[in-house]
Amino acid sequence: MCFDPKYQLGGILLEKLKKNVNLEESDKRIIGKLHKIVSKNRKIPGELVEELSKATSKGFKAWEEARERKDFKIFQPFLEKIVELKRKEDLIFCFQIFH
Repeated sequence: MCFDPKYQLGGILLEKLKKNVNLEESDKRIIGKLHKIVSKNRKIPGELVEELSKATSKGFKAWEEARERKDFKIFQPFLEKIVELKRKEDLIFCFQIFH
């Protein structure tokens, strides 16, 4: 997994600038747009994206069945897997922001 330091630093600086109350509205809008660009350049590993996509797809099918049968236990393991993967994703984003 490789993170480009220029995006990490840029994201941190933009976050701090966004919180600056002394900026004019036009400056805040520009900073917001720049922050959005930097955020898009943060990457998560392709394996995690693929795994999350598969889990979500399978989970949706299980959710439909569970809803129809009114049995949450059908959906529960899929939900647990999705939550686990989303936590991994969050850890990656936290790592990018703070390191």
